Amino acid sequence: MKTEFAGFRTEASPTRDETWESIARSLAERGQVAYRVVRVVPAPPPRPVIATLPEGESRAQVRRKTRLRSAKVVDEANRFLCEAVVQNRSAEGFRLLLARNVALSARFGVHDDESGELYTVSLAWRRGATVGLRILRRGPPAPMRGIELAALSGRYYALGD
Repeated sequence: MKTEFAGFRTEASPTRDETWESIARSLAERGQVAYRVVRVVPAPPPRPVIATLPEGESRAQVRRKTRLRSAKVVDEANRFLCEAVVQNRSAEGFRLLLARNVALSARFGVHDDESGELYTVSLAWRRGATVGLRILRRGPPAPMRGIELAALSGRYYALGD
């Protein structure tokens, strides 16, 4: 049985004097591609992702650790308070390390510099400059003009009084 591939012919199996290696080497020397499926190995079934919380955890969602991710904290009127580092993140909240140990109100905002999103949050817990925040909604704590959000999103920013 003979098979034709893109202008050249090859035997379905090597002759007595040929091997698969010699056929492949001959094709490679002519600049043609040669391969042979030796064995088909079925892919293993995908493993289910099971998210488990460490013993004693009371959060509802699994958190993701982050690296070198910055954020800006704004008050309930969208006035800048301080920079922060996002230490981890879940679907329902953040853990931030504040650059300054500032007072926080019941509701305030966090601008995630990586995603550009501004969230209205509440304080869940606090240990010095490290805070746990619960996301209340996506969006600023007070109405904000697009230019103000653009200023907050910039590398160098300034918000007017």
